[in-house]
Amino acid sequence: MKFNNQLVSEIFAKVRESLGKVETPLPQLSELVLNISEGCNLTCDYCFANEGLYSAESPSWMSEEHAYQYTLQILEDQPTLSRIKLFGGEPLMNIPALTGFVKALEEYTLKHPHRRDEISVGCVTNLTIYSPRIVDLIKRARIRVTASIDGPQDIHDENRRFRNGKGSFARICAVADRYKDVGVEIDGVECVYSTIHQRSGLTMIGLHDYIVSIFNPRRVILTPLQATFPDSDDRQVAFSGWIRETSLEYLRECVRRKEEHVSYRAVVEDQLAVLFGPKSSHGWCALGASTCTITADGNVLPCYTLLNKKRIGLWEKCARAHSFPASGGLQFCVSSRLLGLCLVKTVLAVRFERCAEDALARCIRRKRF
Repeated sequence: MKFNNQLVSEIFAKVRESLGKVETPLPQLSELVLNISEGCNLTCDYCFANEGLYSAESPSWMSEEHAYQYTLQILEDQPTLSRIKLFGGEPLMNIPALTGFVKALEEYTLKHPHRRDEISVGCVTNLTIYSPRIVDLIKRARIRVTASIDGPQDIHDENRRFRNGKGSFARICAVADRYKDVGVEIDGVECVYSTIHQRSGLTMIGLHDYIVSIFNPRRVILTPLQATFPDSDDRQVAFSGWIRETSLEYLRECVRRKEEHVSYRAVVEDQLAVLFGPKSSHGWCALGASTCTITADGNVLPCYTLLNKKRIGLWEKCARAHSFPASGGLQFCVSSRLLGLCLVKTVLAVRFERCAEDALARCIRRKRF
C-alpha cells in the first residue's frame, strides 16, 4: 500500500484535474456603485476615503459622457441589475456626471419600460448641497437620498466639518428643509456611532430617536466606528463593551417600537433577513460576486472599500495583479470586520490580516468567481 501522504496527494491531483474541467457560472450582478466624484467639501476625521481622494493626490471627476456610457452599457449587459448607488466623495458636487447617469437610465427604461420599477437608485450625500438642477435630476431618476448625519449638532460638528473648520450641521438642516419644500424627502440617514456618542451618554436607540425627530427618514443606519484605538487599548476595550450593551438595547427597543415608526421596523426586518432570509452565497458580503464599483476615472472594482487601491484596475487585469501591502481599508466593511465573513476570506480561507486585493487577485486567477 502506498504511503498515506503520497496517496492523498494523488487523490487531490485527480480532484483538481476534474474540477478544472467544470465551468463555473458567472455571478449575477445585482448592484452597481458609480463613484462619480472623488472630491468632497467636508473633512470628516474618520473618512476612509481621505476626503474623497482615496489614494490619489488630486480628485477625479467622472465626466457626463462617461457616466452615460458606463450606466447604459451595464444596464444593457446586466439584466439582473436591481440597485444603483451614486457614491463619492460627495456625489452631488458632480452635476454633469449625475446628468449623464439620469440620461442613460431614462433612455434604457424607455426602451425597457418593465425595468423601471425593478431598478432602485440611491445616493449617499452629506446633504450640504442644494440646487434646482439637482432636484430635477433626483425626481427624474426617483433617487432615494441617504444623508450622512452623526446626530445632535455638538456631536455631528466635532467630526463633520467644512474645510474652513466650521461645522456642517446647521447647513444640513437648512438644505433638508429646502429639499422637503420641493417634495424631496430624506429616505435614509447613515450615522457613524463613535466614542463621541459614548462620552456624551447617547445610546444607539437615543441617537435613532433623535434622527427620527429631526429628519423623519424611512431608514436609520447606525454603523459603529471601528479601530478607533488599538485592540489592546483600554479605551477600545471599553468602547467595544459599550457597543455590545447599547446594540442589544437598540435591537430590543426597535422590536418593541416596530409599529410606532417605519424606521424601527426596518431595523427589525433587516436583522431578520440577515438571520433567516435566503442567501445566494455562503458569505454575508457580496464582494466580487454580485457587486461592481466603477471609479471616477473608469476603473472597475468589486467593492468600494477597495477604492484606495486602484492598481487592481479593470477586471481583465486583475489576474495579473501583484501583491499589495495591506492597507487596513477593509476595516470599514461591516460584513468583514464584525462578522469575519468577507467573501475573499471565505473562499481562500486566508487570515483577515492578509491583503484583500492580493486575495482577490488569487481568487480570479483560480477562477473561483
